[in-house]
This record gives sequence, structure tokens and C-alpha cells, in this order.
Amino acid sequence: MFAALGDKFAKIFKKFDEKITTKAKSSLLRKLLVFLLATTSLSLLCCVIPAFIFVAVEKWHYYEAFYYSFITLTTIGFGDFVVGANADLTYPTVYNVAVYFWILFGLAYMAAVISISSGYMKETGKSNRRKVKQGEPDVIESGPDGIYNATDDIALPNGESTHNSFPQDGDEKPVTTLA
Repeated sequence: MFAALGDKFAKIFKKFDEKITTKAKSSLLRKLLVFLLATTSLSLLCCVIPAFIFVAVEKWHYYEAFYYSFITLTTIGFGDFVVGANADLTYPTVYNVAVYFWILFGLAYMAAVISISSGYMKETGKSNRRKVKQGEPDVIESGPDGIYNATDDIALPNGESTHNSFPQDGDEKPVTTLA
């Protein structure tokens, strides 16, 4: 059931992604816009707005209500806050049902956002690996002394130079490291 709901949410984001693809020239910009839409809507629909409802019904402080929303939908759920557990309050049945559906849809929505984000990361990683295999010098890494190209030679402190070669799939050469 979660997978089906997550797929529905993912399809919505895919449609948005397709619309942006025709307008955004940069794939990085496209990914950023979809990610921002997904995370902003997730934050508003699943954490911010429900937190206000929990403040009104459960009589929690806002930060407690937001905390509950976040830990519930990320499945951390420590159990330190539980809706409908205050014996001094009476809870309408509609509220209990609404919380159930909020959790159901919120978990699916959270899964869709995580799936989209991880898909973009995999896509970017594949692109960078392809560039390294082709020897393109624009793949950069951040090193301890600044930024350097991953395909450049490395200058050693003693003045020697070593070629920075990454093992490729199927390479049988041993990889040596400097200690």
C-alpha cells in the first residue's frame, strides 16, 4: 500500500520534472527545482501544518508538535510523544482517523521524496563516473589543500610527481597508496 502511494506521488513529481525539463536548460537547475518543490511541500504538508493541528488538539507546544511530526514520518518514533494519549482530553473520532491517514500518506510522501532525491544522486554519480572513465578533467574533488581535478597528476611534497589513476572495472593492476 505504501509503495502504491509512493509511486503515485513519484509520478506527480516526474510530471513536474518533465515540464521543467523543457524550460530549464541546466539539468542541475531542473533537479534543484524538483528537489526544492518536493522538500518544501513535504515540510509544509507533513510537518508544519499538522504541527499546528497537534498544538490545537493535543495542547502541545509548537516545537513538540513539529518534533512529533518529523520523528513519526521519518519512522524514528521514539514514543516520547503519542497522539491521543492524554487522559485529560477527549479526542473526536474524526481526529483519530485523520491522524491515521496523515501517517499513511505522510510516510508514502516521505518515501517518494527520498526516492526522488536518491535517484538524482545516483544519476549524478553515474555521470561523474562516466566523465572519469573518459578522462574528462572537469570532474573535481575537494582535497585537504583545496580543489583539484580528479584526473590531474599529484605533486608530492618531495617534488616528485605521480600519475593519479583510478582503477576501472575489470582492472587487474594493484592500487598503491601513499602512507
